[in-house]
Amino acid sequence: MLLKTSTCLLDRAIGRLAELHPYETPAILGWRCDSAAPATLSWLGTLPC
Repeated sequence: MLLKTSTCLLDRAIGRLAELHPYETPAILGWRCDSAAPATLSWLGTLPC
């Protein structure tokens, strides 16, 4: 599954996914985007914090 969110919500999203996931140690990865197509960076900049 791929989920997209703003940088300021990333840690919260990872924590919540870990709470909801049925595995004891789920593999949840997150990264902050520092390079992308201009339209993608624009879209990421409009996400709420």
